[in-house]
Amino acid sequence: MTSLIKREEIERAKFDAEIVALTAQQVIKDFMQFGMDVSFSGNIYSAYDELFDQLDVHITHLLNTSYQRLMSLLYQIDVGEAKLAKLIDDRPGSSISEVITE
Repeated sequence: MTSLIKREEIERAKFDAEIVALTAQQVIKDFMQFGMDVSFSGNIYSAYDELFDQLDVHITHLLNTSYQRLMSLLYQIDVGEAKLAKLIDDRPGSSISEVITE
């Protein structure tokens, strides 16, 4: 899989308190612009699962109810349709919601 950030860098960043807090704040802001609540407890050790679970619910809902709204959200976070298609192709066996959320 080709990505902008190497998997090892992501794994290290998962436990950097500042990066986790800033990422959570940005995710909360982005989803709030579309009327979706996301919360973060501040626990960096469970942050990934905590946020993933919430985002997965929102993204699955959008996939089932409003594809255009989902695409608007993805555009807001710099994931266009071409990039999404590539990510899906790079992750066979994963659900679209998992690919987007991760």
